[in-house]
This record gives sequence, structure tokens and C-alpha cells, in this order.
Amino acid sequence: MADQHDPNSMRLLPWVSDMGKPCYLVGEPDGVVATFADGVEERQLAAAQAALAEGHAALAEPAAGALALRLALKGVVASLEQVRRIAESRKCGAYCVGGSRGLVREQESGGAACG
Repeated sequence: MADQHDPNSMRLLPWVSDMGKPCYLVGEPDGVVATFADGVEERQLAAAQAALAEGHAALAEPAAGALALRLALKGVVASLEQVRRIAESRKCGAYCVGGSRGLVREQESGGAACG
């Protein structure tokens, strides 16, 4: 696991830039941005739990129509994308040293830190 106080450590943040690129936090693992990101992740996980409950309810309803099922699936897919991003961020203990596999993959796919 990467040292969270290493100045070369980067954390994948739970949002993207206005150009759709991944955003990273460099340094200050206990700073304002990190604390804000933790709160965003908590809200995303709570929303995922609610979407999952709605999905189960739609599937359990025999009379659920195509629209109800589509809306439930849309919520579950959006939440799954957010949860996947949180898992990617945390796979190195939230912070990854620049040479880790996860960051190399993001950088090769055109990802860049945003400010």
C-alpha cells in the first residue's frame, strides 16, 4: 500500500473534469479537498444503496412495466459506475504512488489530473 503522506501519491477523486477526464488529489490526504471527496463518496454509496433497493422493489413487482424496470436499471447502472470509481480509488488505500498499475492505466487512457 502506498504511503498516504508521500508527496508523489495521488488519489482518484469521485468526480471528473468538465472534459470528462479523471481528477486526482496530490498530497494533503487529510485536507479540505480529501474531506470533501470522502463526503461525496459517502453520499454516492448511500445513493447506490437506495438505487439497489429500488431495483429490488421493481423486480419484485410482477406488474412492473418496461418503463419502471428501465428507470430502476438506469439508477442501478449510474450507481454502479460511482461505486466502481470508489473501489478503483481505494484499491491502493485511496492513495496510489504514480507508478501503480491503476494510475498507469488511467494515464495511458488519456486521464490527467484536473485542478
